[in-house]
Amino acid sequence: MKVRVSAPARLHLGDIDPFGLGRFGYAPIAAIDQPRAVVDAEDARELTVEGTEEREVALYARRTLAGFGLDGASVKVLSVAPRHAGFGSTTQLALTVGRAVTAAHGLKPDSITLLKALKRTSTGGVHTCLLYT
Repeated sequence: MKVRVSAPARLHLGDIDPFGLGRFGYAPIAAIDQPRAVVDAEDARELTVEGTEEREVALYARRTLAGFGLDGASVKVLSVAPRHAGFGSTTQLALTVGRAVTAAHGLKPDSITLLKALKRTSTGGVHTCLLYT
């Protein structure tokens, strides 16, 4: 099955310490319509990747395939958010690739299972990330 997954970038609004405990790491975020990560994927016998960020996309695709016991996928990256600009681009790209690869195989794992397969610890983009187009 061929699918397209699109995820909005997000803005990090800074760390806060909501309970006054001297611990930070709570960061309000806001999804924005542009830029977006857009990834096409199709089930396949082996992994092929084309488009931007090929090495990183291949890493996340391999992790997804291994995590769900899948053989392969054809993955094409159509767009990504600018890197290191506060858009959550790495998490959004990882989740978009993982969602596209699993959807191409007819799977729709919950977000936590997908994050574990991707070996990602950032959860800030989970709820703003995944919109199928």
